[in-house]
Amino acid sequence: MKRYLLCGFIGLILGLCFSWMFLTYRDEVIIDDDIKVEFRDEVYVSDFINYIDGTLLDNYLIDTTKLGVNKVRYLYKNNYGWIKSGSFDIEVVDTKEPVIMVGDSYTVVKGYDRALEDVILCADNVDDNVECWIEGEYDLDDIGSYEIEMFARDSSGNSNSAKFTLRVVNKVNTGSNESYIDYRDIYSKYKSSDTLIGIDISKWQGDVDFERLKDNDVEFVMIKLGGQSEIDGEIEMDPYFYDNIEEAILYDIDVEVYFYSYARSVKEAEGQAKYVMNALKGYDITMPIAFDWENFGIYNTFNLSFHSLNNIANAFISRVEDSGYEGVL
Repeated sequence: MKRYLLCGFIGLILGLCFSWMFLTYRDEVIIDDDIKVEFRDEVYVSDFINYIDGTLLDNYLIDTTKLGVNKVRYLYKNNYGWIKSGSFDIEVVDTKEPVIMVGDSYTVVKGYDRALEDVILCADNVDDNVECWIEGEYDLDDIGSYEIEMFARDSSGNSNSAKFTLRVVNKVNTGSNESYIDYRDIYSKYKSSDTLIGIDISKWQGDVDFERLKDNDVEFVMIKLGGQSEIDGEIEMDPYFYDNIEEAILYDIDVEVYFYSYARSVKEAEGQAKYVMNALKGYDITMPIAFDWENFGIYNTFNLSFHSLNNIANAFISRVEDSGYEGVL
């Protein structure tokens, strides 16, 4: 009899132990199934956890800049105080169509010798080598109007198209008179307690009379430090830069500088930022350093997605800010 009681007692203890283990090791985290997010979506770990028997320890922003299936890891403390880890998969997808930037018509001069696919902006948010092509008959050596269509397709299978009229003309009328706006008019219109009014100067302005700028309430100057003249071009210091910055400081006019870039890689942009930092040694810059990238008329030849271009700009700005300056685009 005692033997049966002992076996029954042991069985009860084992049953409780197994029950405790079952409760302890059951699923403590329930994750969404078949998770898909859009490229560059702002999502956090907690967005995909339906239930957690405890506390999530690190609800971080998930990197969604890599297409395909990515593993997301997390840490949590369960209700027994144990630190545990887990992971789940998310699929980053791109469903956005490429961009074709063209109006209802596009005009060129007879004999135009550049490929239209190179000059009409055609780019993608993700794909550095989006496929762009034109369908329709046209002749750049024959004056007339041609109804054609541009197509774009990215590596994710997203596509776009734009119909437009290509006009081939004998010459383009650009107008004969340049507009002129007096600085005082701009100052009067836009000056407030929230604004500073200034001008952009470089070698194209020649010798600048900084005393006159000061007398006319120019509050800052954005000075070109240097830049490139073409893709893969050598860096060239603006020949007036040092004269301009020293005169601005002499007349107590705040200084911002900019670098005109054709960078097409993060490494190249970081090198340009380093060049700027070296050129500014010994000068007290109170305003930001600007990354000036405006090559959208030849954008297709860079083979850059908009995401890649953002990374290039951010690389320059981050290097500038690591050196203690403020960076702007």
